[in-house]
Formats: sequence, structure tokens, C-alpha cells
Amino acid sequence: MPTDRRTLLKLLGATAGASAFGAAPRALAQDGVSLERPAGWDYPAVDALLPFGHGVKSGDPLHDRVVIWTRVSIPDPGGWLVAMPQGIGEVDVAWVVARDRALQDVVARGETTTERGADWTVKIDVDGLAPATTYWYAFAALGRTSVVGRTRTAPAPGDAVSEVRVMQTACSKWWAGHFAMYGRMADRDDVDVLLHAGDHIYNQENGNRGNIRLPEAALLLDDPYQHIDCRDWARPEEVGRRYALHAADPDALRAHAAVPFVIMPDQHDTADKDDRGIYGGDGVSNAEAAAYFHLWNADRRLAADGSGRFDAEPRVNLNRAPHRVAGEHARLFYKHLPFGALLDIVTVDMRRSQEGNGDAPFLSDAQWAFLEHVAADSAARGVAYRVFVNGVAMTQMNAVDLPVIPDSLRERIFRTDALNGILAYGGWNDAPDDRVRLYSLLRAQGLVDNIVLSGDIHGQFVAELVEENEAPAYIRGTGLGTYGTPVGVEIMTGMTSGGADEVVAAALYEAAQGRSPGLDPRFQEVNVPAARPVVQLVEAALKLATPNLIHADWVPDAYALIHVTAERATGELWNVDKRDPRSGERLSYQFDMQRGVVNIARRRQPEATRGARVAAPFGAATVADPAVFASSAPMPPDAGSGGSGGAMGGAALILTVAAAARGWLSARDDADDAR
Repeated sequence: MPTDRRTLLKLLGATAGASAFGAAPRALAQDGVSLERPAGWDYPAVDALLPFGHGVKSGDPLHDRVVIWTRVSIPDPGGWLVAMPQGIGEVDVAWVVARDRALQDVVARGETTTERGADWTVKIDVDGLAPATTYWYAFAALGRTSVVGRTRTAPAPGDAVSEVRVMQTACSKWWAGHFAMYGRMADRDDVDVLLHAGDHIYNQENGNRGNIRLPEAALLLDDPYQHIDCRDWARPEEVGRRYALHAADPDALRAHAAVPFVIMPDQHDTADKDDRGIYGGDGVSNAEAAAYFHLWNADRRLAADGSGRFDAEPRVNLNRAPHRVAGEHARLFYKHLPFGALLDIVTVDMRRSQEGNGDAPFLSDAQWAFLEHVAADSAARGVAYRVFVNGVAMTQMNAVDLPVIPDSLRERIFRTDALNGILAYGGWNDAPDDRVRLYSLLRAQGLVDNIVLSGDIHGQFVAELVEENEAPAYIRGTGLGTYGTPVGVEIMTGMTSGGADEVVAAALYEAAQGRSPGLDPRFQEVNVPAARPVVQLVEAALKLATPNLIHADWVPDAYALIHVTAERATGELWNVDKRDPRSGERLSYQFDMQRGVVNIARRRQPEATRGARVAAPFGAATVADPAVFASSAPMPPDAGSGGSGGAMGGAALILTVAAAARGWLSARDDADDAR
């Protein structure tokens, strides 16, 4: 019997539940501007938080500055592509950064503007901050305030901090699962930064495997996968809309508000080739998609010369011209973020710096020069560890064959003959010479304490990094070989995008049913668990064929947590069920890596590490008090502000509505008490 749409909505979790952010004041009229969602405006956003319906973000922390971000979303009956919603051509936005959540101990504040050319986003590089310090921030516009975000600066280069704690995930596909993992990461109050190793968003749903959720409006169509929030984007503005879909998820919104992100995009974020018919859609090029990445994320602009240097003015809206990143400049993503004497964070981009031209290098000459400089600098400063955020698996994955599986099934499962080249579908597996060159570069500087955090593989893997993984070049379990000790460890994780369990289950389903599982709710409940024995065979064969692969669990439901001290790095894998929006977490794998001798030592009895520094708990996201923006303190100049056609100035506007907002909140609280 086919499932009715009401039941399907419940199974997919498409019906919005209670807000995780608490109540926000309803729209306060200002010059006729309404923040209620009209019938013709179907843009993904959290209505209770409008005009800041995608929350706030921070990212790219340095020792004296951090980038903060938000978007002003203005509903309009004409739809989401109206050039001047409700006649507004420009919006004034106020921002504030403080040492406390109540935003009373203010250290920086300012005003800026945004408009359609910036996709109504605001990105501020706030300088003049103290190193290794937790800050809180918020925005105000159109009579409303945003949620309060929490961020943290890095330790200053050379500072002898006792520890650095980082989290990492990848492949956060909205349709493929709930973002409970983001929620659990936001719960942590003792981490410094969240590293995302690519596919932060997805250009399309694909529609070839069982999904956990789809937009409610998509389910009303005969083909849900043709809905604008499912199909491949077809014009640049739709890239921004796809970011809106992911950012409006309650757990994603909360994670971005709770901790600074550093993101190394992969092909689904921006496309890996300038082919409008494959990844970019019919009307979106790489550079256009990459430009929206910069518009929608709290990242810092890089110099156009490819040096990896930061090139951004502080306290202006970096998403407004002339500061906005566009064209080929938008395709630069590799960067270096020092975290004291303990850690260097380096992002490596092997998608856009090579064009897949046969024997052409996978990394450009400019990026190799950047990596050589970073390695020499890290060695000269005596930095204990380096973390490389890398979109594609760096570890060599040797081909395996499982003759117990019929050829016909193998072809359905892996889309290749007899499993040849499994996991060798691109990336560093296609660039063994580049891998050896990178490891040699690190060895030449005496740098063997390296941690590579990767995505793309849709599973949980841990491997020691070696040039060759066969004896005598590498001897399993000893950390030794003719090259010497391994040059580091790689951890590969994924959040929701389907792993081998779903690939195998979909192949078995199609073989039995003659169609894709699509929206069948039994697929996740029955077919995926039934495929697990086949996947375990693949995992075991892969480990046998790849001696330096220490751990393999091809299910994308784990994030990594790395605890770094001067003596060792401890890695942890935390499992979160993507099928359950309220899922807890479980520590499933833990290992130690002693400094100087890389040989992964698994802890048979995992015991979660805990940071010595604990920030004020983030808890549930809360909306900033409008009175915070009523200050008459002078605002720093902002080259991106000014112009005609704007709404009322941010500070002045908030001053006029602060009392009304406080009165509304008080009346609401009195009414709640009366109940």
C-alpha cells in the first residue's frame, strides 16, 4: 500500500517542530516593513528569527581577529528573487562583539550596509581582539536583533598554550539525514574550532537513494527531486538559496553560532571542473558558485596572487564591492591559521588548483610554494603539530576484490568491474607522486607530527600516512619502514551523505524492486541494516589490501575530535545517528599518537578527553537584547556603508524600538506566567 503524504511527512521529518531558539519578538513595524512570511515567499529561513533567519556564523580565527557573518532576509510577496524586497535597496546593519553573552562588556561595534549584490549578507573581520579568548557577538537591523553567537580567537603564534581542541566533519548533505551531529558539536564548550573538510552544502540531491527528509513543498510534486530545493542549481542565485536551506536547519544554525568554522570546500560546494552541465548546473560556473561560498561563509579573503596570504580590511562588509570576492579570485581556498606553539591549521585544495588535465600536477605551483613556506615556518617556530584540512582522502586505498559477491551485484554496488579501483575514484589516489612530494616536503623539515582531516569518502577511516604501504617500505603495526616513521595520521569522517551501507542497500533494493528506493521509509529501517554484512566484508578486505589503514567503518555517522598537547595528540570518533534528529553521541574509537614517533595506539577502553578550558555553555541559542544596540558610542568608519535607498540607520533604529521590544517581551513573559 502506498504511503500517504501526511504519513510520509512525519517519516521524513519535513514538518517543522518547536523552535530550538526560543521565542523572538514578532515584527516591529518600521517604515511599513513587515517581517511576516507572505504567501509568495518560499525562501528557506527560520521565521521566528527573521530578518536573521539563518542565524550568525564566525570563522577563520586568528590571534587578534575573527570573521563574523549574518544575512538579512526580507520577505516579499513577489518571491525570493525580487531585486528590492518591499522597496528596500539597501539595509543598515549594526554589529557588536563583547566578552560576555549579555553583550555588556563590549570590545568592538560598528555599522555597515548590505544589498542584493551581496545577497543581503554581512561579513565583518573584527580586529583588535585578545588571543585565545572567547567572545560573543550579534547583529541588528530592521528593528530586530539576531541570535547571540559565541566565537573564539586563536592563541598567538608562539604562545605556549597547554592544549588545543578541534572538531572535524564533512559531507553534510541536508536531504540525506538530520544534522543532529551539528547539535552535539554545538554542545561542546571546550573546543577551539570546527573544521569542515568539504561538501558543506550539496549542489543537488541526486534522488538515487533513500532519503531521511525532503522539503515539504517538494513532496507535493509528482517528482519531488525537481523541486528548486532538491534539483541541481541552474543559476547563481540558487546557490545562495541552497546555502539558505542548509543554514536554516536548527542544528546547523546552532553549531555555526556556537563555534568558529574553518571550511575547505569540495566539489559539491563549488564544482571541481568548469562544466555547467555536470556540477554547476546549466547556468552556474565554478567561479560563480565559489563566489557564493564566500558570500555565505565567515571566511577571510585571500590575496589574488595565490600566495595564501590573507587580504581583507577589518570592520567593513567584505561581501560588498569593492571587497567582494569574484571571478577566478573566488576559486582560492588554501590558507594557514596558526594556533600558538601547539598547532598550525592548513587547508589544502586539490580540486580547483588542478583541472584534471592528464599528467598536470594536482596542486598548482602557487599552492606548492605556499605549502613549502608553511612547512618551513612551522619548523622554524617549533610548532608541535600540523592539521591539514583536506577535501579528498590522502591515504592510498588499494584495490580489492571480493569473489564471493556475484559480478552482476558488484557492478550495481560499485559501478565498476569487479571492484577494481574501489576508493580510487580520484583525488590523491590519482596523484601518488604528489603525495610523495608532500610527505618529502614535510620530512625535509623534520615534521612527522601531522594530522590530515579529510572528507568525501562518506565513512570513518583512520590511517597512518606513508609513501608506500607495502613491506619493507612500511611494516604494519610498528610505525617503521624504509622511509622511517609515518609522516602523520589521517582521519576521514562524514556526517550524512550515504556510505557503503546505503550504496549496497540501494543496489540490492534496485535488484529486487527494479527502481530506486527514493522515499521508501523502509529503506533506512530495513534495507540499510540488511546490507551491513556485505559492507563488513568490504571493510575487512580493504584493510587487508591497505596495510596502513588502521580503522575502517564505512558508515557516515561520526565526527572527529582531536585533543593536542605538547606530548601527544589524541583522536576520537564520535557517532551520531543521522536518522534521529535528537540523537545523542557515542565515543566509538580513540587512539593516541605520541609526538615524534607516529604509530597509532588504539585505546581498547576509550575514555573521552575533556578540555581544561571550559567556556560559558552555549546551550540554546538566544536572541540579543535590543538595548545592546541603543548605545550612543561612536561607530568605527566602514568603507562599505553609506549610500541611498537604505533602511533607517542601525543604531538609531534600534534605539527607537528598544523600549517597545522590551515592553513586548515583558508582556509576553507576563502572559506566559499567567498560563
